[in-house]
Amino acid sequence: MKKRKNLPASILERVFNELLTNQPTWKNKELRYFLLKQPNTPTRFLAELANIDLEALRAKKLEQERKAGSTPAISEKWVQDEIRFLTDVAEHPQVSVEILERLALYPNSNVKLAVAQNSQTPEQLKLRILAELILYAEDDIKVEIAKNPETPVYVLEVIGQNESYRTKLLREIRRVLASEYPKFWK
Repeated sequence: MKKRKNLPASILERVFNELLTNQPTWKNKELRYFLLKQPNTPTRFLAELANIDLEALRAKKLEQERKAGSTPAISEKWVQDEIRFLTDVAEHPQVSVEILERLALYPNSNVKLAVAQNSQTPEQLKLRILAELILYAEDDIKVEIAKNPETPVYVLEVIGQNESYRTKLLREIRRVLASEYPKFWK
């Protein structure tokens, strides 16, 4: 049954109740992936999947990091990896506007992009997310924004005006080298 697609909501309800444990729904990977690949998954189950206590997750990852002796940057990367599935929630056909609004708050550029590209996302929220992403997101996210035919032209213009960090760094290195070592550039 797990391999079947398009199961009715009544069957999904039974599977949900059978696989439900005392841990948060999003932590149950088997249930999570089963529900996310079913187009008839009820919105309330998607809401359960999107209900993540981010601070508790960060604290857990920091504790694991402390025990392993790694750096704080690693734990934030682990948090990002842990919530990456929220992209699938944002792209699900049964997702509600309320869930999309909640997902927009999570600190993951891929999730924010999925929210911004969902046709149900309110225009004001979509534009706010795009503005944030074109200022702070990685270059690959900006490429995805530019590839989307629904991206407003003025957003594309802003992306085109902003140089990437690598380009700025390279230009600055050239400027410094040219000013400090002019005899080598002649």
